[in-house]
Amino acid sequence: MYAVIRAGGKQYRVAPGDVVRVESVVPDGDGNVQFGDVLAISGSEGQIGKPESEALVTGQVLEQGLLHGGDQRSYPTDTVSRVVLGDASAVDVLRDGQAQDLTPFRRANVARFTVSSDGSLAPAVD
Repeated sequence: MYAVIRAGGKQYRVAPGDVVRVESVVPDGDGNVQFGDVLAISGSEGQIGKPESEALVTGQVLEQGLLHGGDQRSYPTDTVSRVVLGDASAVDVLRDGQAQDLTPFRRANVARFTVSSDGSLAPAVD
């Protein structure tokens, strides 16, 4: 199941558990965001359609701001399930202190992968 939403003048394909980098989003006081501009939804594989009624996609802000060289971020293993990293060659992903090779997940210097409950990485399925 996934939806196509419009936010900040761009379109995003989102599914439950996805981590998506979206520009120009203002969260409420609890860090939650709502996207009311839902362009399409898919309830099952191979089927997509326009929402018949008002659809709403909700999410939570994990990170907000610009990261500078040398900045680090840590997240609990069960917090993140799908990750998209731009400029992947400039990013180190560590698991139990060991650098993870992003080469199998990288295309055009963007790495896309999922994180399992034990912290292992696997290719993201689009």
